[in-house]
Amino acid sequence: MWGTQHLTAFALGALVFVLLPGPSSLTTLGSAAQGGVRAGLRCALGVVCGEVTLMVLTVFGAARLLRADPEIVTWVRWLGAAYIAWLGIGMLRAAFATLRTAGGRDAAPAPAPHGTATPAGTRRAFVITVLNPKAMLFFLSFFLQFVDPAAHRPHQAFATLGAVYELFSACYLFCLVLAAARIGRAVEGRHRLTAVLRGSAGLLFLGFSTALAFGL
Repeated sequence: MWGTQHLTAFALGALVFVLLPGPSSLTTLGSAAQGGVRAGLRCALGVVCGEVTLMVLTVFGAARLLRADPEIVTWVRWLGAAYIAWLGIGMLRAAFATLRTAGGRDAAPAPAPHGTATPAGTRRAFVITVLNPKAMLFFLSFFLQFVDPAAHRPHQAFATLGAVYELFSACYLFCLVLAAARIGRAVEGRHRLTAVLRGSAGLLFLGFSTALAFGL
């Protein structure tokens, strides 16, 4: 049906991949913790739009191009790594600014470095998701295993698999936003704990950046 095969196995594999931590889910988590449910949902929308864009590009052969020309893969990978590293450094700067606030006499929040303390918006989440050639190669290599070779409309089969994947992704991000928003309310006003969480997120982003840069 729909030109797919072994749909149950695909659903299980897609669910596992969705649950794996990565820059996109971490960005959504941090955005909801800082800005609440609305900010988190805007960020989640950017992630979903980025994933759909990667799927469309995969269907039109962009993944094959990345596979055929290693130099393109390298440039895209380094660009994504640099952007994620920039975000991680910004989070660390915001964490240090929060610590200075906690150690000072004035309990009011200190202004964080430009572009670092505000929750990630739809555009930033979209860019983080798209600048990941590994995701596009995953969509190509994983999805094709579940497209029936005899399918008359393989694009329809790919769209069906993409819809299943995005259903899992959207549900997971929604739950992540609700949980993170509660965490954000719980730590509101606790500057040291907020600094620790921001610093930890920044270090994780730097870790993701390093892994992406070296193809790990």
